[in-house]
Amino acid sequence: LVMVVAAGFLIGTFRNLSTLRPGFWADNVLLVTVDLRRTGLPSEAISTVHRQTLERMRSLPGVVKASSADLTPAGNSTWNDEIIIDGFTPKSPEDAVTWFDEVSEDYFATMQTRIIAGGDFNASDVAGGEKVAIVNDAWARQFFGNNSALGRQFRLRERENLTPPYTIVRIVENSVYRSLRQPVEATAYVAQSQNASPGPVRTLELRAQGDPRSLIPAVREAMRETHASIILDFKPLARQMADSLQRERLLAILSGLFGSVALTLASI
Repeated sequence: LVMVVAAGFLIGTFRNLSTLRPGFWADNVLLVTVDLRRTGLPSEAISTVHRQTLERMRSLPGVVKASSADLTPAGNSTWNDEIIIDGFTPKSPEDAVTWFDEVSEDYFATMQTRIIAGGDFNASDVAGGEKVAIVNDAWARQFFGNNSALGRQFRLRERENLTPPYTIVRIVENSVYRSLRQPVEATAYVAQSQNASPGPVRTLELRAQGDPRSLIPAVREAMRETHASIILDFKPLARQMADSLQRERLLAILSGLFGSVALTLASI
């Protein structure tokens, strides 16, 4: 009886997590990790190559939308920082922590994340200009309650100093950041176009008309024409989300197996 009940709970947990709406549509999205470390490009050329690569992907047949990001949902990397908002006094250091990602324009259109208010990053968001950010609904409610967060500002703490202020230009629906197992987290997205010294590794999100894996040959060819030494890695976003639930899937399978054996023995 204990085995059967435990199996029911674990299978139910896995089913609930696997059917959870993550705040975007993972189907038909191909993640392409672009690694420029072996190209030998100078650091000042990396930003240009990343931008040209994204524009090239947008012109490929079968690509509906394309964007890029430093981090992807339920991936292996995260980034959080303490923020400072005038008039907001955190009760504890954890209350001022925000999870971050650095994304391109059209990121939310590619991921099909619902827009609540405001506009996207645009061509005027360049390095050295006024810093802008997009936040999710959980962030807006945590720091501004029922008041609108659009046009409000925050800063990041860098050791003993503060960064220039980031102005909020858009609010989007909550979406998975670290894992489907984690509760909704206050998240802010900053513009890749404002990073004057981007890293050599970046991930593209390509929304396809059908099976996202059908884009792989065309992406390989386009990247080879850009630079022969670019290292690529491919993974459908739906597969990445499924992989993040491997522990729950394994527990559900094992508990279901043992529960079936126990039920069979009891019946005999």
